[in-house]
Amino acid sequence: MDPRLRAAVAASVAWYDDVFAALRIPVARRGELWVAGGPPPPYHSAVKTLVPGVATEDVLAAMTPFDHGTVADSFGDQDLAPHGFDLLIDATWLHRPGSTGAMPAGWRVVADAPWTDGVPTHPRMTFLGRHDGGDLVAGVVLHDTAGAVGVSNGWNASWTDVVAATGAVHPGRDLVDYAAGDDLAAALDAGFAALGPQRVWRR
Repeated sequence: MDPRLRAAVAASVAWYDDVFAALRIPVARRGELWVAGGPPPPYHSAVKTLVPGVATEDVLAAMTPFDHGTVADSFGDQDLAPHGFDLLIDATWLHRPGSTGAMPAGWRVVADAPWTDGVPTHPRMTFLGRHDGGDLVAGVVLHDTAGAVGVSNGWNASWTDVVAATGAVHPGRDLVDYAAGDDLAAALDAGFAALGPQRVWRR
């Protein structure tokens, strides 16, 4: 497996671990799956594949406790449509080598991230906001993991600004995320490499 893809998936799993821990929701690894031990917070899946080629019956078994919810198909190799799921997100994993520089104009570290719909604070997370006058006009969350800095919950933030801000907060650290559509095109223009599919199935 491309080590950049491995880093992107691992960063996403680390984000889930930290968010769920902060909210005191138990989690577990069950073979090749990450599984929530309680109802996930908004915009988070109940089940996440950790390696390619997980047996679909194992994914479905892990979802049994959840009448509704989503599966993060980390390698885009599941077909859950015949089992009552709809494809909610069809995105692409991204990686970019790190850089070093100054914080872009208007950006600074902020105490919380009101644009994220309740992402909890965690020591490995840095909330960055861009201000125009006194108004908060853009934001992003950086998550410092072992392999790379995960980029999450970007709001009205250009990829160029995100790269520069990460270089200021975490100099030289690689960046990982996923994106789709016009957002994917903008990320590629900003120097990110496309690594492979990241899909989310909803029941």
